[in-house]
This record gives sequence, C-alpha cells and structure tokens, in this order.
Amino acid sequence: MRDVSCVLLSKSYRKDENGNILRGTNGREISDVTRKEVPIISEENVWKDEFYRANQIGLRPSIRLKLSSLNYNDEEELIYMGKEYTVIRVDGDNADEVVLVCQRRANNVK
Repeated sequence: MRDVSCVLLSKSYRKDENGNILRGTNGREISDVTRKEVPIISEENVWKDEFYRANQIGLRPSIRLKLSSLNYNDEEELIYMGKEYTVIRVDGDNADEVVLVCQRRANNVK
C-alpha cells in the first residue's frame, strides 16, 4: 500500500533585532522547521532524459510528486514514504497542480 500524503518542511531562520540571522555555538544558522502534511495527487518516475540532463550537473532526481498548487509554498524539503527528499525543480503543469522533482537526501547531510 502506498502513502497518499507527504510532509513538506519549511525552514525559517531566527533573527536578532537588527535582522541578522542568529548562529549557534557551532557556527550554523539557528532555524525552526515547520512540518505540513499535504495529500499528493500522484507519484511518477523521473523521465529518462530529465535524469540524464540532471546527472550532468551533479543532481540525481529520483521521484516526481504531483501536488495541488494551493498546498505548495516554495518548500525546499519534504518527507515521503519515510524518506527525506530535496526539491530540485518545480514544474507547473497547470494553474491547479505543481510537479516537484526531488532527489533523495543523504542520511548525513542536513
């Protein structure tokens, strides 16, 4: 059985009173992650020519997810079927739907 929803992850960075992004003791930006579960319309395989073109510039697309454009607000990461993905491209088939071309995220990369 397939999961029919995904969790979109949006990051917002904490800022000081001057608008500068705050950094932790390790030097990384301090951010808050908001999780929003949304239904998907369909899951598709990555097209062959799209895969090869992306591979030439160092990307490895592995999945295409079609969502309602009302649910998508430029999030860059998502969780689908328990795996984390990075959105590498957004296609607009029409005004109602968007297609997210995603690559699987490595376990040790945040």
